[in-house]
Amino acid sequence: MTQAPRPSRLPPAFWSLARVLGTVGIGLALLLMLGTWGLTLTFAPMIGGWLNQAEVGLSNMNTNMGNLINSLEPLDILARPETLDAVRSLGNLAERARQAPLIGAFLTQNGVTAQA
Repeated sequence: MTQAPRPSRLPPAFWSLARVLGTVGIGLALLLMLGTWGLTLTFAPMIGGWLNQAEVGLSNMNTNMGNLINSLEPLDILARPETLDAVRSLGNLAERARQAPLIGAFLTQNGVTAQA
């Protein structure tokens, strides 16, 4: 046989307290939601202005970076491996010239001496 459902053993004051707390919780959630939407709608124009300023600043920065890249483009030839090898070769040639007895007398660490 199945047993009949037994009534809850909790006192009626518990259920009235639970009902009050539930109502208060729902009310606070509604107030929080309305306050959030109110603040969002209040500050939306200001936030839009900030976003417009940020967009203008970023587009200016993008333009300036493009100008900088274009101005540095002629120097790209200096970064090529063959250019770096040529500079190293000239440095080695100058070092060997300093070590030569006759040419070393006319060249110093800084280049050609005042005699030349």
